[in-house]
Parts: sequence; structure tokens; C-alpha cells
Amino acid sequence: MKFALTASLLALVTSLSAGAPLLLAQEGSKSKAKAEPPPVFKQASFKDALAETVGTDKILIVKGTAEWCGPCKQMDRTTWRDEKVVQWVKDNGLAIQVDVDKEEKVAANLKIRAMPTMIAFRNGKEVDRIVGGRSAKDFLAWTDDVKAGRTTAMKTQEKLEKAKAPGAAMSIDERLDLARELKDAEKFSEAVEQFVWLWQNMIEEEPSYASVRLSFMASDMQELAASNEPAKQAFTKLRDDTQARLESEGKAFEDLADWIVLNRVVGDQSRTLEWFDRIKDRPSAPQTIARVSHLIDDLLKEENRWADWGKLLRAPAAQVRQHYAILSMTASRKVATDDPGDLSFVKNYYREQSGEMYCALLAAGREVEAKEVASVVIELDDTAEARIALVQGAMMANQSRAEQVALLDDAEAKGGNVEKERQWLKAALAKSTEKK
Repeated sequence: MKFALTASLLALVTSLSAGAPLLLAQEGSKSKAKAEPPPVFKQASFKDALAETVGTDKILIVKGTAEWCGPCKQMDRTTWRDEKVVQWVKDNGLAIQVDVDKEEKVAANLKIRAMPTMIAFRNGKEVDRIVGGRSAKDFLAWTDDVKAGRTTAMKTQEKLEKAKAPGAAMSIDERLDLARELKDAEKFSEAVEQFVWLWQNMIEEEPSYASVRLSFMASDMQELAASNEPAKQAFTKLRDDTQARLESEGKAFEDLADWIVLNRVVGDQSRTLEWFDRIKDRPSAPQTIARVSHLIDDLLKEENRWADWGKLLRAPAAQVRQHYAILSMTASRKVATDDPGDLSFVKNYYREQSGEMYCALLAAGREVEAKEVASVVIELDDTAEARIALVQGAMMANQSRAEQVALLDDAEAKGGNVEKERQWLKAALAKSTEKK
């Protein structure tokens, strides 16, 4: 789940590395062939690779991956091609990849829940694992620890003891890393303790972490609450305490933002919707909702509340330009130009967002602004795909318009397959005419 569009865009940007500029409108003019997997990986099944290491000193490294995983591809371009990493694997064992989509049963048995996941096996048994992208330096630090018998669990326990020591001095970064490591190690009660402390103290300790608290850390808390009932109960108490403050005379805007995010964390978004419906028609609602719109936009879209979201949009055409600028910057990163798959993801993300905005404006009765958004989208991304995305957006809320016929005609002229969209539009416009 996304906590805010800005957070998802930031995650996309930070997952990519620096490189040459790209214009989205130049549809694949310089796309390269699909990158080959790094030679360091042996082409063998998990069963065969494991059997090869049993009874030996060899260490088997299994990388859980997926075609759509940006950090996985980043490691393929850097870490897994690093000379020192290649030499370590050659000297100490072998490495294989497991695609979680193509080898679902193997991935399930290995309990791969996020990508990339690196799992180390020795003599047929798992000895350690790490989750998330790693530089060559960090990866080698881990493999050296694996070889020496020093596991991530041991290091996490040392950090936990440090955190609990009297007068412990840990940075917010260190505590957040510890909380995540405890969660990944399934030390749930200890992880909950750290997350609760961070939620209550993070902003006071490091004010600059306010957005991290409501986005990336909240996502970690949501994942933990979904898999552990005591965690859900602890985070629900945080939510209820926040609600009590909101109902008191000392309420603050920050409490409202916290309450909305914690509702998502504990899977109780109906409360947020009830609040929204209760206040949305009040004279003071626009100002209040505008301050937290980035926290409820995705919820309204998830619930197909397109008209409600459309009423909240401010300067939509300018937002489209801003999103395009951000995503163009993202696409300019080296990983995008190196891999057509990444390039397509960036383009499709922009088009999907634009289609949703177009849909919401139509549903809210903001026809002029919807047309302006469509015009800006095509100006920036003059492709068949962009036009089709606009019509697909309209389909989500059954917002057919006569001008969409021209969008599909132009898309088809540019080589797009619009059969599905044309059939929907023809039927929708006919039904609309009948009603008149």
C-alpha cells in the first residue's frame, strides 16, 4: 500500500542510479536489448545447487528476484558484476537465482516475501539471509560474516542489547534499522517495542524524519501488524491514544495526520472514510482536507471514490507537469536507459497516474479541467499509450465522453491496439444517448 504519491515517487527515484537524460515522448527510440543475467549465477535448479554443496565447504547463495524488482536489477548491474563479489563466489561456493513468479513453489518453501532476498546455505541448511538491495561492499561484508559463522541474527541481538543498555545512545537511523531487522528476523515483540518507541519519539529526536515516519516506517509497521496480532494491538493503542487527543481541546493537525496513517497501519481505514464523509461538506472542510489529502488520496482511489478525489484535486494540470518532471528525472537514471523493462515501468506509472486524474476530474464534473489535463498529457507524452491510458482512466469510473473517440482514433493511427477501449466507449456512449 502507498501512503502518499510523493512517497511512492521518492521510492521510485531512489531505486534508480544516475545516468543519461531521457524524454518520455521519445518512445523507445534507443531501447536496448534485455540485459543478460550476471554470469556469476549458475544456471541450476535450487534442488541441484543445494545437492552440489551438501557434504562440502561450499556456501550456496540464493537470490530471490523478480522481473519487476528495481533493486534486483540494480544489483544485477553493479553488485553481482563486481570483481570482488564474483571472486568470492568462485572461491567459496556458488550462486543461483530464484524468480518468485516463475518458481512460486520454491519461493514459497524458501519463505521469500520481498525482493531481493539473499539466502545463504551451508551443508544443505539455511544459515542466514538478508533482504533488500546491497552494494558490493555491504554484500561482501555479509558473505564474510556468513563464512565466519556470524549471522545477522547475532548482530541484531547485539544491537538490541545496545539499545536496551542504560543510557543507550542510538541514532534514529540505527533504531529504525534495528526495528526492521527485528521484524525480518521475526522477533516480533522486540520489533514492536522499537517501532512504538520510534513512533512516539522520532520527531522530537529528529524533526526531519517526519515524512519518513508517516510513509516508509508506517509501511513497515503495517506489514508487521498484518502478520502479528500483538503488533496490531500495540499499534491500535497508538491510534486510540491519538484519537483521544483529537477529541480533546489540545488537538493538533499532526494528530490528525497520525490518526489517518495509523488507521491504515492497523487495517481500519473505514474510520478514515467515516471521518471524511462526516466533514467533507462542512465550510471548513476544504482547508482541513487539503492538509491531509496526500494521506487519503490513495484510499479514495482504492475505494473507487473518484468523484470525491476529483473534488480535492488542486491545479491538476500543473500536477501532471510536476509528475512528468519527477518521472522524467527518474527515467534519466542509468538503470532506466540500461533496461527497457525499467523504462516501460516509468512511462506506465506516469500514464496510469494521469489517467486516474483525468477519470477523477470527469467524475467530479470538472469537465474543462479534465480536458486540460488530457491536453497536457498528450503534449508531454505524444504516444498511443498515453491516449489509451486516458480512456482506460475514464473506464474506471464509467466516464465516457464523445471526445474520447478522437483519442482512440489518434492512438490507433499511432499503432495502438484500442479494440477493448473502443468497444467499451461505443457501448457507454450508446447507453448515455438512450438515457437522454
